Parts: sequence; C-alpha cells; structure tokens
Amino acid sequence: MTSLRGYLHTYEEAYQIVHSVRLGIIAPLSKRLSIWERTSIKSGSIFVFIRDCRGILRWTDGRLWSSSKITGPFLLYKEETRHFCKKFRKKHLTDITRPLKNIPLGKQMEQNKFILYKKTISIRHEQNVYHIIAYFQPVFDKWSLGSTPFFRSMKIVIGMYGELSSDRYLDNLKRKNVDIHTRYKLLSLNSASILPDIDRKLLERIAREVLMNKLTVSKTSDVFKTNN
Repeated sequence: MTSLRGYLHTYEEAYQIVHSVRLGIIAPLSKRLSIWERTSIKSGSIFVFIRDCRGILRWTDGRLWSSSKITGPFLLYKEETRHFCKKFRKKHLTDITRPLKNIPLGKQMEQNKFILYKKTISIRHEQNVYHIIAYFQPVFDKWSLGSTPFFRSMKIVIGMYGELSSDRYLDNLKRKNVDIHTRYKLLSLNSASILPDIDRKLLERIAREVLMNKLTVSKTSDVFKTNN
C-alpha cells in the first residue's frame, strides 16, 4: 500500500481517500498486516482496503480496543491495556467509564490525549466498499487531511471533472493507456503534498506536552521500581 499518514476528521476527507484509491494514487492493502507492520502502527497511520472475497475480509491489528462509540460518520475505539487479566480489566474499565459517562467525548479525549485511538469508516462507491482505518493520539491530532495540498487539490479536481466519479469511465481510460495523472493534473502523493501548513508555535507546544508526559511516565516507573 502507498504510505498515507495524516489525521482524518470528516466524511468528505474519507471520500477523498476513496477517490485517491480509484484514481490509482493510493494502492489499497491486499493482505493482512505483517507482524512488523502491526508494530509500526502509530499516531497518524491510515490504512484502506477494499472488501473482497479474495483479500481482506476483516481488519485485525493485534491490539486490544474498547467497544466502539459512534462519533459523526466514524466508529471510534480506544486502545486498552493488554497485560491486565480479563476480570481486572472489566472492573478497571467499569471504574473509569462510570464517572466519564456525562463528560463530552472531546473532553474525555483531552484527558487521555496520549492514548492511541482508532477510527473506522466504510464507504460504498458503485460496486466496491472501501474500509478506512485511521489511528491517532489526540495530542497530535491538530491538522486534518483536508488542510494538505494533496487533498485540497483532489477536492478541486473531483469537483471540476464529474466523469472521474465513474468507475466505468476510469476503466475505459486505463484500457486506452491514458495517463490520468497528466490529463487531469493530479498531484503526486509525497512528503511535500501531504504536509499541512504547520503553526510552529502549536508544534512547539505539542513537543513540550509530549516531553512532560515522558518525564511523568519515567518518574512513575522509578517510584514503582523503588517500592518493589
């Protein structure tokens, strides 16, 4: 699969990913993730696959997730600690979720901004169903895909040329060996086109928060070792 990193916020952005696959810019996954690929998942990782009896039928990443919550067009999951026994984990989840029930989801995520979340969405376009899985930590989730040059360009091109929404039309172009990228002046997916316009002060604040969190975790670990 063509590497895609970023933060998915809206249904429209998810559909731009679908169009990117249809136009041959992003290659969807055709098989399950390897062990190495699973361990490489981090904040900003985005995957897409087309449900197919010959390929992936169900997404697995080897991680433990909470039950899903509906947030807009997405299903949202929160990563849970795996090393707890099942009985303790159930009690632990009950204890921490009881006081959070009346807290807005956005506030909950702000309180857990270093925890990994996963959001998923399935979009049908003509005969295919596209499944998109996006991973993020709230502390880094500041810029959406829609703010990048690549996806801004994709939105404009699809809006100007309605024929590109037809799979039959694209198949005809491919049979005639037409270079779709050149004809429609599509941007290539690279590090320059996928990076948003970054607010340096915001980036510095995020870096400070990450550093402080690492120091806190380190101190907690040292205290635990001392007491044991």
